[in-house]
Amino acid sequence: MDKLYKSYFKKIRGYEKEMTEKSYLLNNDDRKALKKVKFKTLFWSAIYGALGVIFYFLPIHLYPEIFPKINLNKWFSIDFVLEYGQIFYGVILMIIELHLLTILHLKAVNKMAVLTRFYDLSALENKEDFLFQLGMDAKELGLNDYGIDPYQEVNKNLLMFFTFLIKLKGFFANKLMQYLIKRLMGRYAIRYVVDYVGVPVYMVINAYGTNIILKKTLICIMGSNLINTYVSKLRLKNINESEKELIYDSLQLIAMSKRDYHQNHFILTQKLFNYFEIKPKKKHIFTNVYYQKLSKSSKEIQQICQEILILGFILDGNFSRNEEKKIKILNDFGLIIQTSSQLKVLNKKFLNGEEFELL
Repeated sequence: MDKLYKSYFKKIRGYEKEMTEKSYLLNNDDRKALKKVKFKTLFWSAIYGALGVIFYFLPIHLYPEIFPKINLNKWFSIDFVLEYGQIFYGVILMIIELHLLTILHLKAVNKMAVLTRFYDLSALENKEDFLFQLGMDAKELGLNDYGIDPYQEVNKNLLMFFTFLIKLKGFFANKLMQYLIKRLMGRYAIRYVVDYVGVPVYMVINAYGTNIILKKTLICIMGSNLINTYVSKLRLKNINESEKELIYDSLQLIAMSKRDYHQNHFILTQKLFNYFEIKPKKKHIFTNVYYQKLSKSSKEIQQICQEILILGFILDGNFSRNEEKKIKILNDFGLIIQTSSQLKVLNKKFLNGEEFELL
């Protein structure tokens, strides 16, 4: 299916209007157009979620006889009816819905790329593949190639447990609403009323998932352009191994602060490794000695690491309590002067496509 979607994405790639500005920074018209694209995409994503539930239960309630089922009591000593007709029908509807959502996302990604002048300005080698992966919500784990582990300080078992709970959030939400309806209506609750409770649940789930993809797409597009601009302005080139190690540590610290992989951090790492000719390791271990080493390094390296850290904190568009703790440590050592509040302001400017200074 990926080949089919890639072929489709190549066909829809295009310039919807003549671009007068050649900067990746956004003007008011760009921001309004992006909001319009986002609203329309979220609207149809929610509609697809609602239709998926309605088209599933409506024929089942109106024409139950067309959906075959079998009582397993014929072969096993259990009284259980396997409604395989409904299951097969549900799978078909799910595939159709996922197909429609994929097309919807790819169209939105293309429009966002046009509005941000990404096709014109990006220095990435394969722009189409980059955008396609964003539209398909592919997970970028490229930081593994550099031995950078965002979960270096995290209990892996606890992480797996919370990931499992997140996966079940849609199921739990639907069951909770069904339970509340039954409690409110008591024994007079009608089956199809309970079934249709899933309509708003899956509308919200679809819109939420689409919103994540659109937000990530805009962040990655803006981040890619910002990273290219930053690296192109670097003047210091030849650095020694200990200075390379400080840059490596800075990138590892960013990943640990975020406790997540992100496409922009991968691009930033890739660009800096190529520029400074840093050799990747299978696993890079961060230690707190980094703070003392950086404070004793040259002003040039300190400035570069400061800029890398600030970039890293704003490039994914999010801030967590863990990041605020790391920023406080960096503030205490005098390694960056910006507080969490000031970095949040920079982050907002970055997301709005406004111009700002790192230092």
